Amino acid sequence: MSVAFDIIQWLERNGEILALARLDVRMMDATSREKLSVRAIGRDTVCSPEYLAALRREAGVVAGKPCPK
Repeated sequence: MSVAFDIIQWLERNGEILALARLDVRMMDATSREKLSVRAIGRDTVCSPEYLAALRREAGVVAGKPCPK
């Protein structure tokens, strides 16, 4: 999963109902630096490698299992 959109889809399939909202709160600092919103990430969204790594890490924490790469 090298695209932010894939990580969001993975979280929707593997997380709880409020997983996206929890991820949004956990990523608040990074999203403000990137000027993105977790809920606004689409298939064509471009982000930095650091943001992508943080998104993958936090999605794994929210889902309770590691997010595949």
